[in-house]
Amino acid sequence: MKPRTLARVSFTLALTLTMVGEAGAVFPTQAQTCRKGIAAFSRKFVQKMMRTIQKCDDRNVQSPGTCTAPDPAAISTLEGKLRNGVDRSCAATPEAYLGEAYLNYPGPCSDLTTNDGFTLSDLEDCLQSSHEAAVHNLIAVEYNTSGPLDDTTLRCQKAVAKNGGKLVAAKLKALQKCLNGPDTFATLSATCRTDAAVLAKVASVESKARAAIIARCATSASALGMCSNSQCASMCGTCDVNCIADCTMVTHGDAVSNLDANVDDLIDFEYPPPPTPPFCGDGKRNRPDEECDAPSDSSCPGQCGAATSAFPCLCTNRPRERVVEHEASDLDTGWTGLAHDFALVEGGGYVIDLYDCDGPGGPDTLCTVGPSCSGGSHPPCSNDAQCAALSAGSCRKEITAVGPHCRFDVQKSCSCDTDATTALTTCSDSTNCPAAGDFCIQQFHTPPLPLSAGGVPVCVVNVFTEDLSGTKDLATGSMAIHLRQKSIVQMTGTPAQPCPVCGGFCKASPGDLGGRHNCTTNADCADTTSHLCVTDFLCNFGPNQGQPCRPDPPYGGPTPLYGNPSIDCPPTLSAPGILDIVFDPQSTETVSLAPSYQCNESAFSGKTCVGGSNQGASCTAGSQCPGGMCSDQCFCPAVGGVREQPNGCDAACVGGVNDAEPCTVDSECAGGFCHLADCRPDLTAPAALQPNEGGCTATIEGRCSHSSYQSCLSDTDCAQPTCNRCNGGETCQFFAKDCYINSGITRTGVASTTDPVLSAIFCIGGTGQGAVDSTAGLPGAGAIRQPSTVIDTGF
Repeated sequence: MKPRTLARVSFTLALTLTMVGEAGAVFPTQAQTCRKGIAAFSRKFVQKMMRTIQKCDDRNVQSPGTCTAPDPAAISTLEGKLRNGVDRSCAATPEAYLGEAYLNYPGPCSDLTTNDGFTLSDLEDCLQSSHEAAVHNLIAVEYNTSGPLDDTTLRCQKAVAKNGGKLVAAKLKALQKCLNGPDTFATLSATCRTDAAVLAKVASVESKARAAIIARCATSASALGMCSNSQCASMCGTCDVNCIADCTMVTHGDAVSNLDANVDDLIDFEYPPPPTPPFCGDGKRNRPDEECDAPSDSSCPGQCGAATSAFPCLCTNRPRERVVEHEASDLDTGWTGLAHDFALVEGGGYVIDLYDCDGPGGPDTLCTVGPSCSGGSHPPCSNDAQCAALSAGSCRKEITAVGPHCRFDVQKSCSCDTDATTALTTCSDSTNCPAAGDFCIQQFHTPPLPLSAGGVPVCVVNVFTEDLSGTKDLATGSMAIHLRQKSIVQMTGTPAQPCPVCGGFCKASPGDLGGRHNCTTNADCADTTSHLCVTDFLCNFGPNQGQPCRPDPPYGGPTPLYGNPSIDCPPTLSAPGILDIVFDPQSTETVSLAPSYQCNESAFSGKTCVGGSNQGASCTAGSQCPGGMCSDQCFCPAVGGVREQPNGCDAACVGGVNDAEPCTVDSECAGGFCHLADCRPDLTAPAALQPNEGGCTATIEGRCSHSSYQSCLSDTDCAQPTCNRCNGGETCQFFAKDCYINSGITRTGVASTTDPVLSAIFCIGGTGQGAVDSTAGLPGAGAIRQPSTVIDTGF
């Protein structure tokens, strides 16, 4: 059986994947060389074997008995050339690469010696037998008469054989070229089977071959004997030249590639499609994130979540909640203000298990969130030993726990290093998960997050590093959780496309990120040589370039500016910045952070009044700040990165007749003082963000009206060629520069039983990437206001 299209299949909604060899790695050079050799030598074998047998059969139908079978030595020579060619091409390829990780064998092949795995010798046996069988089947179609044939019919016979062979060779070559192309080494063959360029090339050859047969066979159709062949019967209501041409084209074309999932063709043997991975709904509990998969539901009979539900292949009779995070968030990072007002990718989130409560109807509606001890005050835990040490019972922990853990034991913590070239959902951890078949599972918090500011594009992969813990009131929707994640920050892509996308990109050469930009129709690709928008769900760049991907939540989702990221399309990692991000708490209530750290930027190393009548004034003691306090000016510790200051604003007068006017010294502010980095509430911000959003008092910035990642000073900065990906008619719009209010950062959530908003304020260290740190202002504070939807079960 073979898949022909990449459908939007429903998978388990947790952002974890099964481990499939090295599927996250770049398609190795050895595997590429092997695949090209398989294709080239198999095509030559088919061509030469067909011609060898055709020559013999031509003599035999002209004069029966003169060539009853081709020379065995000649056939043996062709077989040897096939095997030797494949052997040379694949000798340097580890046999593991022949399997599901890359070349997907055995696929339709048989492995007669299963005790040693699928070896190179097994591959050569398969290619020889499958291609010989296809050739003999086509010869049986072409030569269905014993002769002798007159000259006219013999010319027809030779035309059928010659042009049938031309079609086989041309179709094989066109498909192989497509499948060996830069985008398709790991792509389902269905993509090339329907590729416009391939179809056009094959159609051209078929048209010429058909015309040649019709020209030679106008009066010889019935004498040739093809009409009585069982494979031609459906095309031969009338035995005429059209029947002969149709049967030749269909049988020879289908031998190379057909759309019948139950009939293997030559392309299937040369480019086996990857096996269908285990998925929720296949009736087997065969994924590490499944508690059940009906009818395999012994853990919760009749209570297994359907594949399309909010709890796919999870037991729905256990108290738990699905939290779905929405795109319309407000994420602010760093002190410069350039990296504020970001949105997330739609559909991230997590599942939390709920304990120690009776449900929304009470009487006890206050739940413990996440892995926790069964006794005492139910503190968070990772394993039973932690609870035993506290005399607090055992650790209640399910496979829905988001922290890294071993596949075979959810209570064993593990870790995935960051030295790999991509961010994987599974990895080997022989120290913590040493058993055969065991591995470490880590869970993505969101699909890869594309961020672009100040001309610096980054792709951020967020991975949970601890289990979630906290409390949830089911009656009011009030919630507060502790969330910790690793943010892997990689400079990559372009300002208009920071992360790889899943479909919707222009076809171009690998590495040509400018050419492989986002698109929705072919018209969007007028600036590329291909003029073709790839709408198949394939990754456009990165380590999984050309591989299938899932575009929909929770695996991916559309963004207003940056295409459709997917967890199946991670960025290639090269010395990324690794950030430890802690939301403590992320809450539906109000969270705040006052400045309390000394800035290491010299102009801001002193203290100022926070609150009271002297807000912002320099001070050395609390007595100078009536109604307030004398405090350092920065919000977070200065760890790595660039020198830290409160925000990226210019100075402005505070108080007096020149209040809010730009200044450089106090004398310019009669009746007041000149306040460095003056940031106040932004009264133009959306009502939902008031009064927490800050705007620089005396600093404005320009952003293009749609392509907001593009800074501008005039409308010409928002037009080509200055802005290659800007839309026509964009204008330069000016705003007060974003900032954190000097007196403190505040974000307010919303408690709701269905649609809560969770807010958090957190500190971000330096990434070690100079352009990122200087653009965003890191180290510095971060803040997020996250609209969500929650779905409960088990009550």
